Amino acid sequence: MKISFDLDGTLFVSDPGLAGPPIYNYVEPRKVLRLRDGVPALLRELSERGWEIWFYTNALYSRSSLLAWAHRAGLPVAGVINQQIHENACAERGVLPLEVAAKMPPWFGIDLHVDDSEQIAAAGGAAGFCVCLIARDDPDWAVKVRACADRFGEGIR
Repeated sequence: MKISFDLDGTLFVSDPGLAGPPIYNYVEPRKVLRLRDGVPALLRELSERGWEIWFYTNALYSRSSLLAWAHRAGLPVAGVINQQIHENACAERGVLPLEVAAKMPPWFGIDLHVDDSEQIAAAGGAAGFCVCLIARDDPDWAVKVRACADRFGEGIR
């Protein structure tokens, strides 16, 4: 099973009070991003439970830099979908990016997507893919993600 995580607002947070240790804060040169507290433990736990971890972002972060950063940070990330990859997938399907949801996890074999955007959650409902919606400032976000993963896992047994 594959699970993807949005980055900005979901895994990366602007509030230092919600962020984890600074060792996990650097993604691209000259840009500091704070990783939400609890991300490393949650991603490792999900990976140990059989989930393949992906990042799915509308940003133009470089795929290779995100994978290298995740590896250095000890995060078990298998792949990255950024805006360019999403738009390439749209072109392959003969649709314009504005004609589909801003994220289409099923196109990449992703079973469950975690995001802070209500628009993405609504698009998931309309397009038939599963979204675990978390709030940007929710201190219990990891509990919600675990519950979503558990519910999804039970649904496919």
